[in-house]
Amino acid sequence: MNYIRNLLIVTLISILISCSSSRDTIILSSKDSENKSTSGDKIESTQALDHFIQGSILEQKGENEKAVIEYQEALLYEQQAGIYFVLGKVYRNLGKYALSASNLKKAVELEPDNTHYKLVLAQLYAATRQQDDAIKIYDSILEKDSSNIEILYELAVLHTQNRPRLALEYYNRLVKKVGEDWGLIYTMIEIYNRLGEYDNAAQLYERLLFLDPSNLSIKQALAEVYLINGNFEKAERILTDLLTDYPKDHTARVLYAQMFVKKNDWEKASEQFKNILSDDSVDNETKIQIAVEYFERSVKDSTVISLAKNLLHEIEEEVEDWRIPMYLGAIYETERDTQKAITYFSKVTKLAEWNIEAWVRLGGLYFDNGKYDEAINVMNRAHKIFPNEFTVNLLLGLSYLQSEKHDESIQYLNKAKSLNPKDLTTLSSLGFAFGKLDRYEEAISVLEEAFRIDDSNLNVVSTLGMIYDNAEEFNKCDKLYEHAFKIFPNNSLLLNNYAYSLAERGIRLEEALQMSKKSLEVDSLNGSYLDTLGWIYFQMGDYSLAEKYVKLSIEHGSASSEVLEHMGDIYFKLNNKEAAIDYWNKAHEKDASNKKLEIKIKKGEI
Repeated sequence: MNYIRNLLIVTLISILISCSSSRDTIILSSKDSENKSTSGDKIESTQALDHFIQGSILEQKGENEKAVIEYQEALLYEQQAGIYFVLGKVYRNLGKYALSASNLKKAVELEPDNTHYKLVLAQLYAATRQQDDAIKIYDSILEKDSSNIEILYELAVLHTQNRPRLALEYYNRLVKKVGEDWGLIYTMIEIYNRLGEYDNAAQLYERLLFLDPSNLSIKQALAEVYLINGNFEKAERILTDLLTDYPKDHTARVLYAQMFVKKNDWEKASEQFKNILSDDSVDNETKIQIAVEYFERSVKDSTVISLAKNLLHEIEEEVEDWRIPMYLGAIYETERDTQKAITYFSKVTKLAEWNIEAWVRLGGLYFDNGKYDEAINVMNRAHKIFPNEFTVNLLLGLSYLQSEKHDESIQYLNKAKSLNPKDLTTLSSLGFAFGKLDRYEEAISVLEEAFRIDDSNLNVVSTLGMIYDNAEEFNKCDKLYEHAFKIFPNNSLLLNNYAYSLAERGIRLEEALQMSKKSLEVDSLNGSYLDTLGWIYFQMGDYSLAEKYVKLSIEHGSASSEVLEHMGDIYFKLNNKEAAIDYWNKAHEKDASNKKLEIKIKKGEI
């Protein structure tokens, strides 16, 4: 009876392991399969055996949770390695890897010479990324069986990522045992390429070529490695032979062209590429890759731009692919041909609506060239596709800001701020927009936040200084400029802005005069700077000089409402009331919300 029971155990375990190997990632050699590694000791307890058999039946039915209970019951009656092993496998099938490892380890402890138990445990460790534990077990197996091919392969694979040189040692041992296996050699080539050891990679390709002298792909790969390694003579010899035997071999033709690229002979390379492009049998992707090769080179070497552009235009006539207009747009942008760049980036947005870079570059071109309405139109279309993209919201907010549509600007700048809370351009622009709407408390809050992030950012400092001044926070304003001039002692913008602030307050006018003159030394035709100097002279009572510089300001810039109002005030002081009212009216046309201007016009005096 015991014999029959033990025979049944052996049969069940054999069946279970055989079945599980088809759904596990466990690979068994034929040697392992012969003795599917049942327990060296048989289950003696009748109760243990009954639970074990019941667990085996449940496992075959796929009822793994119930099988676990039966195996655990079996272990209560007998602590047997085979039971721990099958319990570990069931836990693994359930995805409970920690419990699986615990039971498999117990099986190995009870039967330390059982290679199959060790192998399954090692494979579990490898599958759960516990490579070091897996390696220890494989090493222990290899100590007793140094010729085990399966273990050598497992160790080679495990060491490939972090210990590539050790992996190469195992692969070499495998090659010695199994012969010139192409899969093993290709893997070794990949490792050598990753290590940058192209000479060794070339030697392995040469071994493969010796085994199969007519193999086209090996010749191509070897030529490519020679090119990478700078061995142009050997590369040219192989490629010339290839093109003689296979004149339509486009891969060899591209490599031949790339050889000239490597030699910086772009003219000869261009001839080869044109031959490829003129061949109708060449697929579009190959043509595009050629264009990519030239475009990427043109980014680093401006002398190649014209060649890249010509090739792209040739491909453009045959291939409708978003990459071609994208590269052409980038080239024309580099050449400052704005209109052509806009044309090509617009084409990209139609061919590849998902390409956010094209939208941003298109909107950016309009913005940089002062075409704010066009920028708003483009970025609103982009915003429908990318409502939560930081750059889209920022560019849209800036475009509205430049168009003096401050409420709309704030909407998108606030969104940009939520997406990137520490971006200084966003914060300073948002603060400026709040300031233009006289929402000084919000403006100061945002700008002080930016100032805490970077108190040496010129844009932040200059905008905050202007807002402090407009909000009549003069103590904060003075302290800020005192801080700013320690960092930027000769900055014309800061000098002009503070000079104007002092002039508006009618204080420290001599100091303001010197700062204003200093700013004009940097930019003598700046309309804003000229107006500041004129206004300082006005405050000092020198109306003739005031007239001179404010008039120059109007001539050299698009006069704002404020500058025109200054001109009117100066003419009033020069007793030219008619001219004064004329300029006040012009100022009011530009800013109808200015109540002080309305009073001046009605009264006819300051």
